[in-house]
Amino acid sequence: MWAGHYRQHERNHPQQMRLEFADGLMRGSGDDQLGTFTIDGEFRVAEGQVRVGWIKTYRGAHSILYLGTFDGVRIEGRWDIDGYGDQFALEYVGNEPN
Repeated sequence: MWAGHYRQHERNHPQQMRLEFADGLMRGSGDDQLGTFTIDGEFRVAEGQVRVGWIKTYRGAHSILYLGTFDGVRIEGRWDIDGYGDQFALEYVGNEPN
């Protein structure tokens, strides 16, 4: 489970995601105040950094591009939808209880 926020209209909006990483791909799902969404993306090591990129898609609605870096603790970067965007940050908060 990853928790954090995305910034929009000068406010931080909480979001949480369940992410899986394997063989350069990342997949997952999550929710925020707009609803539930899926995550499809990839990660790679380039120039000494772990770079990540994914598409966040709300059920029956729009998709958003997320690009960032992982420093071993946090994923930080920017989101973009049709040229409009701002910052986001996520931290690993552990596994969900069974």
